[in-house]
Parts: sequence; structure tokens; C-alpha cells
Amino acid sequence: MKTAMIVIAIAIGLLPVAASAQPETAPDPATFDARMKEAESYVKGPAMKEIFDQMLDEQGIVNQMSTLMPTSASSDQRQRALAIALEEFKKIRPEMETIMIEASAQTFTLKELKAANAFYATPEGQGMVSKTNTFNQTMMQAYMPLMERYMMTMQRRALEMQAADGDQ
Repeated sequence: MKTAMIVIAIAIGLLPVAASAQPETAPDPATFDARMKEAESYVKGPAMKEIFDQMLDEQGIVNQMSTLMPTSASSDQRQRALAIALEEFKKIRPEMETIMIEASAQTFTLKELKAANAFYATPEGQGMVSKTNTFNQTMMQAYMPLMERYMMTMQRRALEMQAADGDQ
């Protein structure tokens, strides 16, 4: 059992690594204050506001909750859960924005932040933002069966390894 848990933990841990595997340019420490200012413009600007607003709209919350709610939940239970989710998300939104500002300033160069802000001010950038919720829904619908299959395979292989090792 110990071996199976280790393999599953490694599999889960590899997901963010695989998703973020890309060459990086380290931000210049001397530009941190300017990056913080630009990051605040980015996170509190119209593009991110639109994305947050889409996350907070009723359909966005319903979509997020659909994987968490049992299929047997009544309509009343779903409505109450929706109200709770909206209420709680509104409470954490300011903290989420602060975290995003700090993470953006730590991760992105000043040039990258300025370019992102400039892009999201264009019609194309605004178009992408307005379609983010639809994109996320489409992607997650296609992505979830793949991830379920991946996790089932990892669990099966971990159990096979455990059986072969005698759970050492």
C-alpha cells in the first residue's frame, strides 16, 4: 500500500510540473517595485476583472461546482450551495487578487507585464478575455475524462508495482 501511495503522489505531483515546463527568463530584482505596480494594473485591470466576474457569475459557479456536487443533490440543495459558493468567493476575492499581484511581480518580467497589459487593452485581448469562461468549460469537459483515465492507470500500475514488490 505504501508503494501505491507513493506512485499516486508522484503522479499527482507531476501534473503541475508537466503543465509548467517551459523556458523561463528570471525577472530583474531591481525592477520589483515597477513590476508590482504593473502587476497590480494587470490583476486589477479590465481583463482580470472580467475573468473574475465570469468566475463569479451564476453559470460559472454552477460549472465549477458540478464536479463537487453529488448527482443526487436536489435543486434546492444546488441553489443553497450556489449561494454559499458565491458568498465565500466574494470574501476571498481581495486576497486572491493580492496573491496574484505578488505572484505576477515575482514571476513575470516588467516587459512581459507591460506587454500583457497592452495586449488585453486591444480588441483581440478583450475578445480572448470575454471567451475565457467558454474556453475553460470546453477544455475541462474534454480534459476531465483524460485525467480520470490517467489517475486510474496510475492507481492500477501502483497496485501492480505494490504486488510485484510485496509492498516493501
